[in-house]
Amino acid sequence: MTHMMEQPMGSCPLTRENLKRTDSGDAFLAGKWPGEKVCKCSPAASLAGTSKKVDSVDMKAGEDVTAVQMGDTVLLGCRPQSLVQLSDLRHHLSKFSKCRATKVSIDLNGAILSGGCLRSSIHLSPLTIKNGALDVDEINSIKNLILEQIQIQDREQPMKIVGSSVKFVGCGVSGSGSLVLSKGSEVTMKRCDIRGGLRDGVVVADAGTTLHAKRCLFSKCKRMGVLIVNGGCGYLTECEVSNSRECDGVRVKDPGSRLEAKTCVFQRNFAAGVLACNGGRIDLVKCQLTESRQLSGAELHDKGTRGNFRDCDFSYNHESGVIVHSGGRAKLLGCSCEMSVDRCGLEVVGKGSQVEAGECTFADNKLMGVRAVGSSSVTLQDCRLEGSIRGLEVADRGSMGTIVRCLIRSIGGVGVAAEKEALMSLRDCEIRGAKPKPGRDLEVRGGGTEVWLTRVNSKKGLNRKKLDLFVEPGGRVIS
Repeated sequence: MTHMMEQPMGSCPLTRENLKRTDSGDAFLAGKWPGEKVCKCSPAASLAGTSKKVDSVDMKAGEDVTAVQMGDTVLLGCRPQSLVQLSDLRHHLSKFSKCRATKVSIDLNGAILSGGCLRSSIHLSPLTIKNGALDVDEINSIKNLILEQIQIQDREQPMKIVGSSVKFVGCGVSGSGSLVLSKGSEVTMKRCDIRGGLRDGVVVADAGTTLHAKRCLFSKCKRMGVLIVNGGCGYLTECEVSNSRECDGVRVKDPGSRLEAKTCVFQRNFAAGVLACNGGRIDLVKCQLTESRQLSGAELHDKGTRGNFRDCDFSYNHESGVIVHSGGRAKLLGCSCEMSVDRCGLEVVGKGSQVEAGECTFADNKLMGVRAVGSSSVTLQDCRLEGSIRGLEVADRGSMGTIVRCLIRSIGGVGVAAEKEALMSLRDCEIRGAKPKPGRDLEVRGGGTEVWLTRVNSKKGLNRKKLDLFVEPGGRVIS
């Protein structure tokens, strides 16, 4: 890079002669404060051979900010390592409020930009701020703000983004810092690092507000890495949400709230990897939900809550891979729920809870591959359940299991169990209980419990009589 010529001490006018070029073709604005190194500020485009006007603005001794207009771009440079107030920026930008400039670029040079509310009062857009730290209470009503290589300072209260369109690129939020997005804000984050906050990392607070994050890390937040409530939406791609210290990795709450995640990792969070409740919705594709320390990889609670999982991996979670509770509904396709430490691969609990699973594997879980109880229902098609003490259990009045073309094998107990007035249909399935006995292929316990068998174990010429079958008085097996 071409080095700048040092200017004399004292007042240093910013004129066209101060514009220098680098080997990469970028233009720089150079000036020198008394006792400071050269301050550089990059414009949005090269000025080689341009005839655009450059207005001079004196950089006086003791000032922390200088500004210059180059064509349609206003450039501001800050004294390196200084503390710059928003009022200083407004003072300099006001000089250009009636000109034709439409873009503003601020190079903080490692300075801290501080103040109450960063607001677009002069209508210069887009506004770019880079290479420093931000310590403001609020970003309000800015429609095109770009933050590059910015650190959000430790704060007692979260930094609010209200009614704004903001793009974070390579930024960091650490210490006690956190972000709250509201009132229709649209925030994009790329390659950002949000970690260690004393509350939630990012909150999407209301309807019409969206978060788009790509290749970001949300880690070691005290509560949730991402919290989506009141109809907000979050879209995560190739992100990691990990090590939340007291709660879930991501929580989606309230009707209209939605999370869409693709190729993301949710791991080692204190409670659940992802939890939706009170009508929230989650859609996950090719995600990994692993090592949740207290709860499950994914949990759906309450009537109206929905979840769709495709090609996801749930493994080594403390309770179950997936739990659907109290009226929630979920669909799983091509998923793997394995190695649950304490409970099941899939658990469906409570009246109205429903799960449909296709081409899934429920293997090597501690208790059961799949369990449906408390007037819930489960439908399994082309699935494999093996390596657990009990392959499948459907229990309680009102519970229903529909099992089609599944392979079910246990390692220490019963292959399939129907209990307490549950209803179950098995069609084109292969069932193998643990051998040697006491493992059985099928157990039917309790009066009113009914199981329908259609072509079960038929591939090897076995009929119902050759099933290792136990039926308590009052139970029925129909074939």
